[in-house]
Amino acid sequence: MPASSANASRSPKANGVISRSLKGQNDPSPGLRGGCSSREEPWLFRLRAVEYMKTRRKARTSEALYRCIGVEVLEAPCQLGSCLQGLYPETSCSGALPKVIVIHFQLPFQPGPIYGSHPEDSGCSVLILFQLKEPVVESPAVLLLQRFVADAHPKREGFGVSGALKVVGLLENLDDLNIPSAVRPVVRRFNGKPVLIEKESRHYRYGDALEITVDVRGFNPVARQLLYQLRGQLPKSIMQLGILVQGVEEFELPEGFLGLARLDGLDLVAGRAVSASSPGLSGPPHAFGPPHAVGPLRRVCGCCRRKKALL
Repeated sequence: MPASSANASRSPKANGVISRSLKGQNDPSPGLRGGCSSREEPWLFRLRAVEYMKTRRKARTSEALYRCIGVEVLEAPCQLGSCLQGLYPETSCSGALPKVIVIHFQLPFQPGPIYGSHPEDSGCSVLILFQLKEPVVESPAVLLLQRFVADAHPKREGFGVSGALKVVGLLENLDDLNIPSAVRPVVRRFNGKPVLIEKESRHYRYGDALEITVDVRGFNPVARQLLYQLRGQLPKSIMQLGILVQGVEEFELPEGFLGLARLDGLDLVAGRAVSASSPGLSGPPHAFGPPHAVGPLRRVCGCCRRKKALL
């Protein structure tokens, strides 16, 4: 269950936790039983290669632009919005590469209905902190990121849309997990395959830091139900999670990861309790961040659109 209001009132603020985590001062997150690792294994993945739009060929990728420096699982009495607000001055978009990127997954505890809006569910937040590797070597991934931070978001999603945000998850020990036989083929099919998350994301730029929130409540009902069924197995899992920007044109290829994180024993119901009483730390994701943050999520029933393509 979510952290109680009484406990949350005595808990640190979300932005304070993230500040200490960026400085390496936090104890390991209670929501990661085995911790996280900055060890990268990009050769386990296949991303779009040169001439992909002609050949549909994918290939192994090189090291990510950013290294993982921490992971936090947070719980609050209500859904957390931007967790970096108050730590850095708010700025407008620019093409400069951010020194720090925080990927903020907002996960509900319940899968929600097939039709209609998601019920009140504070859920939890999983924040993955990345730091830019220096010196920066020019590559298509660098060019894509420079355009990505300067563009307006969210963009429309599609197979041929440049600059859309994607995530790829790989369960290393899939065969060791007690996954129901009915959903195991689906999990195996999606394992290690990039999926677009552009429409569910919102961006907040604070100086040299960029926070990207991804509200899982906006996923289609099938995906939400699948994640709900996997939740009990995550504490036993070893998972690699990668973030990238989609490349389409030849000068944008081959694709490369912005960041890769290896999570050992992710426990969504054992997060660090935080307070959301500070302005800007609770409520719907579109309510916070600098002026360039965009409007509310569009809820789309899975029956009314095609399943997200595996890109």
